Amino acid sequence: MAATQATPYRTVDGAVVMRRVGWRIVPFLVLCYFIAYVDRVNAGFAALTMNKDLGLSQAMFGIGGGLFLAPTCCSRCRATSRWRRSARGSGSRAS
Repeated sequence: MAATQATPYRTVDGAVVMRRVGWRIVPFLVLCYFIAYVDRVNAGFAALTMNKDLGLSQAMFGIGGGLFLAPTCCSRCRATSRWRRSARGSGSRAS
């Protein structure tokens, strides 16, 4: 049996990795924010005629829109707390 040599690991510069990740993620996030903005504006334009057709007041439409915001905030808080808990367990310096 011949002895096998281990392949040496390459050292990776953290700044290079973050730059590459940024070039991949940032355009996607910009696209997502643009779609969210268009969606929000579209709901505002739809409210101009939809409220009259459905018999909704502006307050009722605002409450309906706010009902979609509450679960989003709760899920973000829950995800952030899970992230912090996992970061603490891995020896990271995240606070």
